[in-house]
Amino acid sequence: RPHSEVDELGVVHLARNHGWVNPWNPAIASCIRSNHDISWIPTTTKCLALIYYLTNYATKDDVSPHQMLVKAALLKQSMDKAKATQTPDAADMRFRKMDMDQFALRCFNTLSHDREISGVQIANSLL
Repeated sequence: RPHSEVDELGVVHLARNHGWVNPWNPAIASCIRSNHDISWIPTTTKCLALIYYLTNYATKDDVSPHQMLVKAALLKQSMDKAKATQTPDAADMRFRKMDMDQFALRCFNTLSHDREISGVQIANSLL
């Protein structure tokens, strides 16, 4: 858009060169096929802040708090069912051997079992 404007529905459309719009380059967008932000980093402080942001962004968990709560509840329910059943199968016997002192660790292991790990996370763990 050459000019910023507000349409009939009240939606603000900012011009591409507006101060609040990040610079965008169509050639870079087509090459890397992802979002990008081109900005000048003149100071060490701004550079370190950007590294911190990128590291947090790259290593963010894809598990939400409500997913953790549901999985913990299901694990607890499975443990209680295994202890109450009269004819336990192999899975029930495994749950019976679980100690409630390690419940939090078991919940974490259940959540992290199928989680993808990025190269940044691997490097962070190894270094």
